[in-house]
Formats: sequence, C-alpha cells, structure tokens
Amino acid sequence: MGYGVKRWKNVTNLHIQKAVNKWKEDGLQAATIKEYLSGVRTVCRIYDNNQIKPDNTQFGVPNRVFVDNRDKSIPEEVFQKAVTDLKQSSNSDDKRVAAQLQLERYLGLRVEEAVRWCAIV
Repeated sequence: MGYGVKRWKNVTNLHIQKAVNKWKEDGLQAATIKEYLSGVRTVCRIYDNNQIKPDNTQFGVPNRVFVDNRDKSIPEEVFQKAVTDLKQSSNSDDKRVAAQLQLERYLGLRVEEAVRWCAIV
C-alpha cells in the first residue's frame, strides 16, 4: 500500500485503519480482515509495538456471521415422493434407505445414527 513505514515499531492505528479500508474496498470478507489484523498485531507485539487497538470493531470490521438461518430442508412433497418411491422398490436396501431418511427427518438423527439404528433392526 506504500505508506513508507520502515519499522514495525512505527506502525500506528492510522496505518492499520487505512489498510482495513483498502481491504474493504478490495472486497475482502470480515473473517479474512480479522485474520490479517491478528497477524499484524502479533508482528507489532514482537517488535514491542503495543499501541495497536485490540478490538477489530474500532477499525470498522463487522462481526462475523456464523449461522445462516435459512431453511435448507427438502420440501415435504419432494421428501414424501422419494420415500414412497424407495418403499415401493423391490430392493431391500432401498426400503432401508427410506427408513433411514424418515429417522433422520422426523427424529433428527444424523446419518450415522440412522444407519446404525437400521442395522440393528
């Protein structure tokens, strides 16, 4: 970015703010900017520069969004059609898969748990 700082000891919050602004303009995600800031702070501490703000929000970096609250489940009609088709199959493995899918959907079991349960029955 060309700010001419020759020593890590001389890096200031203003330099960091300009870097964060540049990273935002470049379209970097909040998680990436936070990783960069962590590295900058670590190097600054190694060179006895403890003046960098410890909180990322002070540089205008937003909090990460960890959970997407959208419903990603298969629509009920599609699920029922798949289960019905599997149950009507003459293959016993297909019937077992139908049972596993129902255990997962209605009891909230993970795939591994449904497979183990169906192996017992």
